[in-house]
Amino acid sequence: VAEEINGIVISALSETAYEYKLSEEEMKFITASLRLAMVEFTRKSMVIPLRKFLGWLIPERRRAIAETDKLFKLVGKIMDAYRNKEPSTKVEGTIIKLIMESEAFPTEQEKAAQLLEFIVAGHDTTAYSIS
Repeated sequence: VAEEINGIVISALSETAYEYKLSEEEMKFITASLRLAMVEFTRKSMVIPLRKFLGWLIPERRRAIAETDKLFKLVGKIMDAYRNKEPSTKVEGTIIKLIMESEAFPTEQEKAAQLLEFIVAGHDTTAYSIS
């Protein structure tokens, strides 16, 4: 049940906050990638600090890093889709509009990191609260 609700929350977050309709494949990818990254970076790396330094030896950590890179690429795709929208179709007050037009995030990497942070925070708290 929790995984299904995660998918629904991620999809709703994407459409309302980012003005982007996720495909079924993208939704499943985000759910799986976030799960893998969260386990590695919030559980295992916190308990075993040496994982950060010897991560290249640990296949799970390498996979988590690779999945995080793919998540950033997907966020880049979402940013590109937003940029390519007609100005008249952009919804006022959405998270993506606020971040993309803010001077507080001068680089593309900072904007992408902030957008990914909202996906992580939004999916995790909302989905588990509902389920």
